[in-house]
Amino acid sequence: SDAGHWSLLSNNFPVLAKLTEAPEDAPPPASKDEAQEFSYQIGQLALVNWQFDVRDDMPETSVNLQAREFNLTFRNLAAPDKVQSPFEFSTRFGRKGQVQLDGTASLADQSLKMKGQLKNIALNTFAPYVSEQANLVLQNGTLNFTTQVSIAPAQEGHKVRFGGNLGISRFHLLDGIHREDLVKWDSLQLARINGQTAPMELSIESITLSDYFAKVLIDEEARLNLAEVFRKEGSPAGAGDAAADSSATVTTTEKEAEPATPRPVVRIDTVTLQGGQVDFTDRNLPRAFHADMQELGGRISGLNSDPAARAEVDLRGSLRGQSPLSVSGFVNPLAEKLFLDLKLSFRDIDLSPMSPYSGNYVGYLIEKGKLNLSLEYKVEDNQLKATNEVFLDQFTFGQSVESEQATSLPVKLAVALLKDSNGEIHLDIPVYGNLDDPQFSIAGVVWTIIKNLLVKAATSPFALLGAMLGGGEEDFSSIHFDYGSARLSPVEQDKLQRMSQALLDRPGLDVEVSGFVDPDNDPEGYRMEQLSTEIRRLKYLDLVEEGALPEELREDDVKVSAEEYADYLWQVYREKDFPKPRNFIGMTKKLPESEMEKLIYANTEVDEEVLGKLARERALAVQNFLSEEGQLPKERIFLKEPDITAAPDKETTTRARVELGASVQ
Repeated sequence: SDAGHWSLLSNNFPVLAKLTEAPEDAPPPASKDEAQEFSYQIGQLALVNWQFDVRDDMPETSVNLQAREFNLTFRNLAAPDKVQSPFEFSTRFGRKGQVQLDGTASLADQSLKMKGQLKNIALNTFAPYVSEQANLVLQNGTLNFTTQVSIAPAQEGHKVRFGGNLGISRFHLLDGIHREDLVKWDSLQLARINGQTAPMELSIESITLSDYFAKVLIDEEARLNLAEVFRKEGSPAGAGDAAADSSATVTTTEKEAEPATPRPVVRIDTVTLQGGQVDFTDRNLPRAFHADMQELGGRISGLNSDPAARAEVDLRGSLRGQSPLSVSGFVNPLAEKLFLDLKLSFRDIDLSPMSPYSGNYVGYLIEKGKLNLSLEYKVEDNQLKATNEVFLDQFTFGQSVESEQATSLPVKLAVALLKDSNGEIHLDIPVYGNLDDPQFSIAGVVWTIIKNLLVKAATSPFALLGAMLGGGEEDFSSIHFDYGSARLSPVEQDKLQRMSQALLDRPGLDVEVSGFVDPDNDPEGYRMEQLSTEIRRLKYLDLVEEGALPEELREDDVKVSAEEYADYLWQVYREKDFPKPRNFIGMTKKLPESEMEKLIYANTEVDEEVLGKLARERALAVQNFLSEEGQLPKERIFLKEPDITAAPDKETTTRARVELGASVQ
């Protein structure tokens, strides 16, 4: 009944209920010493062509179990003598199901040897029990099972040995919440099953799954179907908590005293998958996303709980019937500690169907692009070492999309930085961690790396570019100058040359050049630089007049010796228009070098206009070098007018610099 009582023991059957009660005038039971061991022997006991109808009203939907042509025969039943009693049992179950059992049993020691066969058992007969425990609807499925079982007395209890073959065909399980397919297959076969208890051992020669389907769904409310189907409302709650509380009261001493239960020994020789399909749908997006993996098949050989065992994996398939997927390597998921050494390859995955995700979380649709992934994951002693090689080919964002969840990070700039002249993006994302650490998450590590990449693109794109070119800590985001100078040093020229090549390989990037000065150090540096420039110019003019100027020698490259310096310094000093010490006849008095330098510096005015001109000259020096020496088109180089005295975000050895930015064309 729905209250959980057997109808045979209800008030409708008072005679049967009375049989369980002792009569009032019944003599007291005999003592143990007076009791005699009951013995019996029955030549044959038979139930022939019976029919049983059992209805269980406890589930929300009643379960009707029907057994027709129920036949049970026991021969040579006896006790307490240890006699082997042959038996046969057969019945028709449901519409097409058949059950046949035969063997021998001994009631004295409860031993058993039996072989049996279950044919065409309709699993949906038990669907209400499944729905009672989970949000699942068992729509269809047929069980066929052949088995051999033996039960023999052992030192502690009984030892059970079993073997056989099991098959479930035309299996169909629905998601009870969304009423959509969850899992189905045409055929699942477990061949040559052998096992025993005490200790637990199980071996299966082969498992074969054919023409199977599984669906992973995220619905409009962001619920994952695989999680929700097992979250049944109204199911008994608190039982697990109570058990946990009860177990928590066991003392440490008692736990330590309990003998360790040996781990089951499990061996599965081969697992074969054929004709599989996994469907993924995400409806928790403004535009629903759908993808399916097809033709999933392959083989896993040598699964074993032995820690030294290594199962070989070779699985293949395709995404949307176009992009090949493969998994190969070795695993041992049955050992106490997981071992895994797998290579996963995903090639030519078209990214434009991913637009629902990119639009929602990035703010742009994907115009085109293909993704190739080469993943290597190794787990040993709970330590993970993984490499994730990502290759994006011709990845291009399309039109922008309004989305409140879209990131504010410059994803288009990051793509332009990462993409080379062939339109390719190559990323290598390593992952290391301890699987025992509850804070460790592979997805979390990978996302953190990608997020840091985007932040770096936003805050310091040319520092990111330098790192991508193998420069380690080299930062392309600023070019440094000597105080007061707008001349590029050989070191900075080399940096700009390498950066120019990187920019030529990234045609989607423009360069923004901003000149700065250091108000504390640049004025004095400017005075020294101006004096040095005037001295070099005098020598340069002398070389021109003498006809001794080497070919292609520039004024900035002229070298002045120490002996020449004093003479040229005197010429500069003498021509300067400011009050100078004079001799007794009124002529400009020649002073020591240091004194003449001091007076020249003191009378060289450096105001905001001069510093502004210096900042612009520095920016022009970088622009000209990039366009002339670096061959970068001038239309890709933009000069900006910033606050020329602004300090850098991170203090450097000098604020005499040009700061570089990047923007997307």
